[in-house]
Amino acid sequence: MREGIPVLRGALPLFGHLPSLHRRLRDVVRDGERENGPVFWLNLGFGRWVICAAHADAWQLMKSKGVSSEHAREKPVIDFLGARSLIALDGAEHARVRGALNPTFSPRGLTGLDLGPAFAEIIRTRLSTWAQRGTISLLAETRELVLSLMFRMAGVEGAELSEWRRHYERLAWLAVNMPDIPGSPRWFAKRSRDWLDARVRELIAEARANPSTGLISALVAARDEHGAALDEQQLVENTRLLILAGHETSASTMAWATALLAVHQDAWKRLCDEALAAPDLPRTPGELKAFPFAEAMFREALRLYPPVSFDMRRVVTELEIAGVSLPLGADVLIPLATQSRDAGVYPDPDRFAPDRWLDKRTAPTAVELVQFGAGPHFCLGYHVAWLEIVQFLVALARVLGAAGLRPSLHGRFPEPRFIPLTHPPSSLRIRVA
Repeated sequence: MREGIPVLRGALPLFGHLPSLHRRLRDVVRDGERENGPVFWLNLGFGRWVICAAHADAWQLMKSKGVSSEHAREKPVIDFLGARSLIALDGAEHARVRGALNPTFSPRGLTGLDLGPAFAEIIRTRLSTWAQRGTISLLAETRELVLSLMFRMAGVEGAELSEWRRHYERLAWLAVNMPDIPGSPRWFAKRSRDWLDARVRELIAEARANPSTGLISALVAARDEHGAALDEQQLVENTRLLILAGHETSASTMAWATALLAVHQDAWKRLCDEALAAPDLPRTPGELKAFPFAEAMFREALRLYPPVSFDMRRVVTELEIAGVSLPLGADVLIPLATQSRDAGVYPDPDRFAPDRWLDKRTAPTAVELVQFGAGPHFCLGYHVAWLEIVQFLVALARVLGAAGLRPSLHGRFPEPRFIPLTHPPSSLRIRVA
């Protein structure tokens, strides 16, 4: 017990529960809840203790005024997010920065950036090579595809996609509590962050010198309600984070959705029927509604394999969850990987069932959008993810389906790796035939 709350057994010396969380976070949380109840301590390694709130209503902590994002302004998370990024801010300063950024990421703002047509062409061009290549390294392919979309969004042409992708893959390890010794993942991650920040500063300087319709020009021009612009460090950290959030998370969801389609032939046929019946790809958030099965595939893949497997908040006032008082100053882990499979929200929660989204053609509820956060920190890029992933699925079906091809998966369905972000193994390959 720690402070009256049970401690999950099985922690290793030094590394704590980190290795088991990396391999099977969802099972660790479920086992911990069965053994200890819905609130228990986890050791994230190297002395980092957090309270896991496995209760079905724990996601509501993300909307509570009794918690804050103070943990994001301390090591190791601050090295990853940056002290001036939107995620690390709370209160009035968060509201100010969020207010400046919101217009750009609204459906109207995205339409004004003319992203839909550009995204559609990039996706279609990239997918047209899949049929010729036959075997696809799935995660690497979706990562480079989404990174190319992010660069188009930023107004960058001809970027070194593989180099940027490599540095972004390493960057997420900065959020993991581990020693910063030469050759360690954290050591490489810090160097990747410095590389990325230097390139982002170059893009910001170019946007100031030559304004365009791209994302970075929009961020440079953004003003809060008092007419103040974002400062240089806010621009760098938020641009780096927005590219990461829009890149790694969407790429993972695209890969999982493709893998699911590769083993569920009925779902592939339904997607093809819907996509091929349409005149073209959707190009605006409004046009996405004409592709309900593609949207259902997006939401079901995201539900089963949320790219961000947990969120965190710090207790700043007296709070309790499931009848357990949470200690002031404690960091609380909200496991989105299990929240997304809550049997009280999703019948038969571990089963792939895209029809669960078609049966209720209403806007997703807050708990159904928990993968994007909740409350004031709800994901700024929600509409971008919705647009690009549904476009990808429709294009996948149109390009391959029209040629009588489909993706197939050999061997067992892949097991996820949950830390630093949830994704299928890099070795995952699909065959297009």
